[in-house]
Amino acid sequence: MSQVLFEAKKVKIKYILTAENATKFKQRLKDFELLHNQPGYRTLEVEAFNRTFELRTLGFSGYRQKGGLLKAGKKTAKIEVTYSMDDPLQYFIAYNQVPNLIRDNLAHVKLNDYDFSKFGIIIRQAYNTLLQPSSPKRGIVWNSKYKTGLVADTNFTPKLKSRKLVLECTMITDTYEEFEYNYAALFIQLTKPKVIEISIETGKIPCFYDKMSNFKKKKTFRKGAFVTFNLELITL
Repeated sequence: MSQVLFEAKKVKIKYILTAENATKFKQRLKDFELLHNQPGYRTLEVEAFNRTFELRTLGFSGYRQKGGLLKAGKKTAKIEVTYSMDDPLQYFIAYNQVPNLIRDNLAHVKLNDYDFSKFGIIIRQAYNTLLQPSSPKRGIVWNSKYKTGLVADTNFTPKLKSRKLVLECTMITDTYEEFEYNYAALFIQLTKPKVIEISIETGKIPCFYDKMSNFKKKKTFRKGAFVTFNLELITL
């Protein structure tokens, strides 16, 4: 296989802008706008991750003002900004770690021979797609407006279509450091430049990683990690 490549990804951040009066509020809002419209990248430090990210401003995607500007008193606005993370691998630390968590309850679903519990992952649902039978690829079919129905070539053994596998996951760790390490280990296993394998009781399913979707953080990283997401893979 050739080198594995990754697309840039969009990042949305919601800010709260406040000031004790309308004059200061308008100035801060203007400064915030100017900050995002300067050349180059915006450097964003995330305390929970103890690192910085380089993001490129795409635009202001949401704004909600609380109260007007004429009335005296504190002013507040919620602002959503959309960025591009042009280097989508900024989050991951580049070393070849393997999952290292030990759980009493196994997931009974494996990724490259690692039970998902080793990553701190509970598989909420997988069998809906893992056990779904594969459909055949269609052969040659003739259709004519001068003839009723279709004429199909059935004198061959059909190849099977690829299937999308969806693993609904919950990842729980006691510390953020455990999450960071094993989340990176998961990424490394998913993106190896070769066919990966999902194993269940009925055998191994060769496939390729497609994407992660519906990622949700359920609590602050200061108290460990509790996140949910779907892993989407494509069978051969």
